[in-house]
Amino acid sequence: MNPLQDDAQALTNKELTGNCKTCSATYSATMLQKHPELEQILSGWGELPDHIKQTIQTLVGTITIANNDNVSK
Repeated sequence: MNPLQDDAQALTNKELTGNCKTCSATYSATMLQKHPELEQILSGWGELPDHIKQTIQTLVGTITIANNDNVSK
């Protein structure tokens, strides 16, 4: 075990995590600018019953599956 190497890896992981958070925030802001109706969905998400959340996730999943099927053809 090399403590210096472990510290270096921890710093690298921290940088990656920070970058991922920044990318996620940027992506979210861009999506909200393009699709302002998402703000209502996001703000109300915590209040939705689980079965409604599951239905929304299933609906969105069908689009993702359809897009992947079109790419592979």
